Amino acid sequence: MGLFYDTIRDIVEDHERAAIQDEKPAKASQGRTDLISLAVRSGALSHRDLVEEGVYMTSAGTETLIGTTTWAMNLLSRHPEVPSRLRDEIRAHIPSPYDNDNKDGVRQSDLRQLPYLNAVMNEVLRFHSVNGFLWRECVEPAVIAGHPIPKGTTMTFSPWALNRDPRHWGPSARAVGCPTRPRAGPTTPIQLRRLAGGPRRCIGENYALVQLLCVLAAYVGRYELAPLDGLQEGEGEEEGGGSDDGEEIGSDLALTLLKVYEGWQVHVKKLPGW
Repeated sequence: MGLFYDTIRDIVEDHERAAIQDEKPAKASQGRTDLISLAVRSGALSHRDLVEEGVYMTSAGTETLIGTTTWAMNLLSRHPEVPSRLRDEIRAHIPSPYDNDNKDGVRQSDLRQLPYLNAVMNEVLRFHSVNGFLWRECVEPAVIAGHPIPKGTTMTFSPWALNRDPRHWGPSARAVGCPTRPRAGPTTPIQLRRLAGGPRRCIGENYALVQLLCVLAAYVGRYELAPLDGLQEGEGEEEGGGSDDGEEIGSDLALTLLKVYEGWQVHVKKLPGW
């Protein structure tokens, strides 16, 4: 972590220098729209806070993205009807990354407004929750499920288990399903636990989620994925064989950040028209 801190510290100092230089460099700095530039210009964070926030947003928002993206590609390759519908939505509303005439780029709001893209992301995060287990310290006496919890007690809970609980997500909760899956009931208080929740949820959550939406849109919009050595056309389920048997170490264990055990490969086909 020492090297990581040194790297982020150098980046923060570079942005701080750009923000206080003479008029011409300062104007150039005003044109920057990256997170650190915006945070420096806001004046809300000290140098130390900028470094700390940079470290945790980058580490938390990057490793979780890598693990979740891997599982997303894994699932999308096995459920071709989902990326097909998703690709139609992406191509209808998001300009191609190869479109040189598009000067405005893609805004966060553009991605947030795509219902199926967000539904796919949420189903991946539900089935492969980033957090297997989390800990919270009880700051005052409480009673949970009839059990008294003294102040100072460390409580452990599993977002992974909550997100696969049939009481909240229906009888098929323990299998990946329709991205637009309904909740088990309108009065169920449990919400989708993506990157924890409450005032101490991951500070990199929004950063990671927007990155994930970007990656999904870019990959699915342009490429078709299929399992390596999967079923051939006309072959029955028992006859297909191949190296992809549909199960990985993280499929039924709370090991999302281990990604796919012992590697995983897919067929990737570049599609024209976007």
